[in-house]
Order: sequence, then structure tokens, then C-alpha cells
Amino acid sequence: MLVLPALPNPREPVTVLLISPLEDHVSLQHIFDHSNWILRTAPTCSDALGDACKYGTAVAVCERDLPDGDWKLVLESFEGLPSRPNLIVASRVADERLWAEVINLGGYDVLAKPFDPYEVRHVVFRAWDELGERVPLSPKRDTPLKETEAPAAAA
Repeated sequence: MLVLPALPNPREPVTVLLISPLEDHVSLQHIFDHSNWILRTAPTCSDALGDACKYGTAVAVCERDLPDGDWKLVLESFEGLPSRPNLIVASRVADERLWAEVINLGGYDVLAKPFDPYEVRHVVFRAWDELGERVPLSPKRDTPLKETEAPAAAA
């Protein structure tokens, strides 16, 4: 059995919205089990915006092509949100061309399918971390600092 290092646990639950067929939810759920990270699934573009608003999504992982649109439509629909989630595009064709397009249009990154658990954890955590909402991490470990260990504020 593959044992993954623990995701750092923020103080408040973090919602990751998976905009993809339901079978992808099954393959990603184990990555977020036993953590303060919540995985929600929206199978279509139209479901994605409502769910992003409803759950206060920090990070969204979106299939490149969906039954009613694509990742660009999802990204465009997120523009009007007060707190826009970082969008990661998932694709079996995760090449440099797609990555450049995602970055140039305002997405965060690209994940190759089939999903590699280490890559998913790394990219999703970085996308959330960039929002500036995480607990400070010790430079020597991958776990959150306890309140008593938090670095002193700069004078």
C-alpha cells in the first residue's frame, strides 16, 4: 500500500472542487482522506460555478474538456467570484502547449492524468498556499507549526 506524506492541515477546512467525471473523484479521494481538506465534485461547467460559490472553494481541479464546455469556460465563470479559486487543469494530454495556454489565460497549473498522488498533493497545496491562507510551515518538515512554534513577528 502506498503511504503518502500528510497534507499540512490548515486551521479551517479547505475545499478543493473537482470539475470532472465522478470516476476521477474516486481516484483523488484517498489523497484528501484523513486531512482537513474537503474534496467536492461538480461533473459539469454549469455545476462548477454554483458549487464554487456554495462551498467557498480555494482550489479547483478541472478536466480539460467537459460535457458542456471546457476549462476556459470554468475559468471565465470564476472571474466574477469575490474570492476566485486557483484553477488547475487536468488532462491526459498535459503538454507544454496546454501548460502555456493555462498560465497565459490565468489558470494556475496543469496535472497529468492518470493522477500521480505526489504531484496532486504538491500542485494543489501550492495553489492553495499561493492564496496566502495556510498555517506557517517549518522549513525542516511538512507539518504545520504549533501556535507556540510560530515564528515571531518582525519588529
